[in-house]
Amino acid sequence: MFYLLVFMVPAAWIAFIVISLLSEKKDNELLTFLVHSRYRLENGETLEYKGKMYNLYTPLKRYRICISYFIMTSVRITYFVHENDKPLMSFLFFLVTLFGGWWGFPWGPVRTIESFVINAGDQESTTVAGILNL
Repeated sequence: MFYLLVFMVPAAWIAFIVISLLSEKKDNELLTFLVHSRYRLENGETLEYKGKMYNLYTPLKRYRICISYFIMTSVRITYFVHENDKPLMSFLFFLVTLFGGWWGFPWGPVRTIESFVINAGDQESTTVAGILNL
């Protein structure tokens, strides 16, 4: 068990950093596509973007991931995840939070449980129409 933690905690940190760096870029790319395609989406079209289909009713979700650094705990919100990727990405973000978030004192366990509860619900869910404020 100890060896698993020795490997998984640094892996969770690396995943957290990569996800944090990619989140803003991925969100900006998606938002640019949606804004440029707004007229077509408003007219009921379904458009393809990076191999996924989008229309006004396509569900998108953001997840929270938690990571601890000794006495500091950090929570980040991920990029928008398409409905087709939800099971895989939910599991990935769960693992990052599970192995990286719980052990920071004193907020690690609190923020880890909070992230699990929020990720299980729909608080961070929206649709394409919600993003475009339609």
